[in-house]
Amino acid sequence: GRKDIEQGTAMIQEAQQKMRDERQNVIGTSIACWMAEGLAAGGRAEEALVVVQNARGDAVRRAEAVHLPELLRLQAQILFSVSETSEPQVVRLLERSRLIARRQSGLSWELRSSLDLARIRVRQGERAEATQLLATSYGRFTEGFATHDLQAGAQLLRELDPLASRAAV
Repeated sequence: GRKDIEQGTAMIQEAQQKMRDERQNVIGTSIACWMAEGLAAGGRAEEALVVVQNARGDAVRRAEAVHLPELLRLQAQILFSVSETSEPQVVRLLERSRLIARRQSGLSWELRSSLDLARIRVRQGERAEATQLLATSYGRFTEGFATHDLQAGAQLLRELDPLASRAAV
């Protein structure tokens, strides 16, 4: 979070190992997410993918399925950063993430995946679909509009459709 990727990643790895040694896995999935983000930001996408894939398996085994939408979203993000040719797989992962988040009533997870998917739709020239997709998730929020994700959603909606997005501000 402080943009010191190398030190942050090393600290997370150390904490992760201590948690494993002490069998303290209460926030193991969250730590795996942070680790994957750090590795990807540091140019170590292949390692980040391994971390995410392992965390997905662990989340299912430990009944932490609440984290699956974010793990799927991270996997999609990392795959896309490695190669834009993975776009069809990335889209499938993001759609799956949105679906699981919606089933779990995980509105914030759904919004994050909707943001990523809307950005891809924009790249594909599908602005109307991107707008509808994002507006559907964004429009269900009633509070928290100062958070980073909701601000990013409002900004993208303004860019996509300045007239229709007045309700999103």
